[in-house]
Amino acid sequence: MMIMNKMRFIEIILLPMLLVFSGCSKLQEQAEQLMWEHSGVTEDFSYLQYQQMDAANALDENGLYHSAEVETYEKRQEKSGTVHVSFARNDFLRFDYYRDEAFSRVLETTDCWMNPGEAVFAGEPELTNPNSKLYRFSEFVILELDEKGGVKAVLQNVKTIPGEVYRIPEDFTGTDISIIPIGEYLDRTVKLSAVSVAPDGSRTSLENGAWEINGKRFGNINVKLNPMESYHINYDYGPYREKLYFSGSTPESYWENSREGTVTFLAEPSDNEYMEYEVRLHPYSRMTITNGVTYQNMVDSFLDGAASIFGNKSVIENQNIISLIQINGLTRGNNFSDTEVEISELKAGDEILIRVPADLKLITEDIEGLTSTENDAGWDYRFLIPDSETLHYQLSVTQRNSDRDGVFHETILENAEFEVFSSTGIRYLEGSELPAENEKVTVKISPDEGFCVYGKNVKDNVYQDEMKYSELAAHINEILGTHPVKPGIIVTLDTEDELGECVFWTGTQRLSGTVMLREGQDFQFDYLLDPEAGYEIYLTPEERMMGIEIWSPYASSRTLDVTESLGGQTLRCRDFVTLQEGVKTYAEDSY
Repeated sequence: MMIMNKMRFIEIILLPMLLVFSGCSKLQEQAEQLMWEHSGVTEDFSYLQYQQMDAANALDENGLYHSAEVETYEKRQEKSGTVHVSFARNDFLRFDYYRDEAFSRVLETTDCWMNPGEAVFAGEPELTNPNSKLYRFSEFVILELDEKGGVKAVLQNVKTIPGEVYRIPEDFTGTDISIIPIGEYLDRTVKLSAVSVAPDGSRTSLENGAWEINGKRFGNINVKLNPMESYHINYDYGPYREKLYFSGSTPESYWENSREGTVTFLAEPSDNEYMEYEVRLHPYSRMTITNGVTYQNMVDSFLDGAASIFGNKSVIENQNIISLIQINGLTRGNNFSDTEVEISELKAGDEILIRVPADLKLITEDIEGLTSTENDAGWDYRFLIPDSETLHYQLSVTQRNSDRDGVFHETILENAEFEVFSSTGIRYLEGSELPAENEKVTVKISPDEGFCVYGKNVKDNVYQDEMKYSELAAHINEILGTHPVKPGIIVTLDTEDELGECVFWTGTQRLSGTVMLREGQDFQFDYLLDPEAGYEIYLTPEERMMGIEIWSPYASSRTLDVTESLGGQTLRCRDFVTLQEGVKTYAEDSY
């Protein structure tokens, strides 16, 4: 592979298959040699172009490029000057040539004769390279040729266009000049990066892996590549494969070998000057399954009773709790008698199956979408490893709830909905599998519109609490009794007041319009009078005895009792205070 700077990989159109001179055919050999000195094009690539030209019948019996332009030159038109100027044709760079700076006098290039002092001008080139968009104009090379067509001297190199290409010196004594347009391929920049993507989306660059391009190794860097050269890119993440796994790449990889920790890409057929290759690795997850169940058969129970009499230790029979674990359909062992079973190197999206005996249940607070199927061998639990911030998932095996018929029955309430959710947020519906006794559940009471729920653990008019299912089963009547559902107290709050500002509150929430309140709710108002309105707040003797205070003659803040008597009323701040006309201002009191 060749890694080159921008100016190095230059394709000169003086190869016989790309070159036509409007001048003597003796220039072919010299021009070809000049092209090889400037181009840097590989021999294999040139041979490929030669084959393409041969297939297009563009070569004569000597293997040289032929065209009607050469034939026209051989017929030689009448000379119009003393210096013969020939123009090499680059099939990837098409120019229009002119005799003047304004580009108004087109220059005939087929058999061109000019005089000393005259100049050649060129416009912008038309880029016609079908193989790459990265091909550009590089420079004009102007040669003086001898009488045999050989290169006598390099007269000038011109890199700036459009404009003047070459002006024949007044004292020029030669007879032949050749103008050669030269192109170049821009290097392609390829960005190589490998990162570890955490479940929260944060990215960490991986510096210990290695990129490889055609056998040469790189780190996470930008590499310059020849755009016409084929290349193969690989990434070796072997140093990380015990803790990280391949989760994706850009572009999509052709092959990933997780056993060896390698990622292979195909060469991208792209003309883009800039490309990115990225490999993304992800931390493995693991799960711990706790066998939290102890079995005792009838003999053991009898021996336990005898042991308690004679002071001996209890005799307990340990049994195999989990009978099968499969990861993506492959069995991961079949003997799980340990107290805790550890499964490591799990990937997000892995399909897990765990089988337990018929009288047991698998529970977890970490994984959603846990489904169960009963069969002759017991219960099969299936789920997918989530792509979440949790990398260690906890599961446990417990006794299946044998209460009633073993299925969940919904509780129906009037004017409210009673809901029970699993620890992962799945609602238990009528007929679904009953939670285990020690399984945590979330209980909600959500009143219908126009009703309120009372009691502890009520927020935003919804009761919610977490508990073991055994606690719910034992205390459901108590929960319902201490959280009654009653019609809400509907009031309209009129906060428009021409004497000042009226604000109603419940807690920190500001209220206005028609709202629903409930008995005993924290409910208060703030009333701020405009001193210019001419009124003050007056405390009656009864209010003084009740301890009601104001913090200025123009402001009062009071708590109101929410009772059924408020229902249907329109409430205004001034309805709860006594106003009197202001008699003096503070300024008048000072006299």
